[in-house]
Amino acid sequence: MADDLWEFAAIVLQYFEPLKNYIKSIWNPPADGHCGFSCIARALAITDPSYNRSFAWKRVRQECLHLLKQNRVFFETIWRGSDPVNKELTCLSPHAVNGEGTVWHKGNWLSKLDTGPILANKYNRPIVFLSPGGDSNTIFPNWLPPQSQPPVSQEPIVLGFVNGCHYIHVQIAADDKGLFPMPPPLPGWATTKQTTLEVRRHYNSLYDKHFHCWNSLKKQHKDSWSL
Repeated sequence: MADDLWEFAAIVLQYFEPLKNYIKSIWNPPADGHCGFSCIARALAITDPSYNRSFAWKRVRQECLHLLKQNRVFFETIWRGSDPVNKELTCLSPHAVNGEGTVWHKGNWLSKLDTGPILANKYNRPIVFLSPGGDSNTIFPNWLPPQSQPPVSQEPIVLGFVNGCHYIHVQIAADDKGLFPMPPPLPGWATTKQTTLEVRRHYNSLYDKHFHCWNSLKKQHKDSWSL
């Protein structure tokens, strides 16, 4: 959870008030330029204790870098060119993980549009970005379909983007109907040829009710909705 109940309540009410009944816990990592990767490591550690260690963000960076290098042509296709790939290679490169105590500049931060698809495909699970300001999306894998009843190790990882510069890890709890709100897929995911038909069908079928839950919540809070 956040460092204490006061911090937890303050973050929820300031940024995610419409989701307050679904938020189980919040973890607020150091604001060192690695916060997004730290949140991913924190989520992975729930089912894989090997990620539960200091500087686990470094491992996440390196795993994403390896995937990007091994699948460069795929990412050049979905990003429509080599420049975005080169930019993300620089973001994830070993030069960005030297000196554990260093605060890294914006070019080395996790990015929803760039790092998000790499994370989703690397760990084969949805990555949910909650962004106050109306820019929330879910990024799904492109390659492998989910299991009909995904284990905890394949459940969505939820990141909250606050203050326009910082990620926190948000754990979402389902309601008594087994539902929790999920923002819509990132535009283009369902139409790109790089997302197989089987993957699209499986993810849409599995999470369609959660999308409806999000939209229903949005209507209930239409005057104050900011996600």
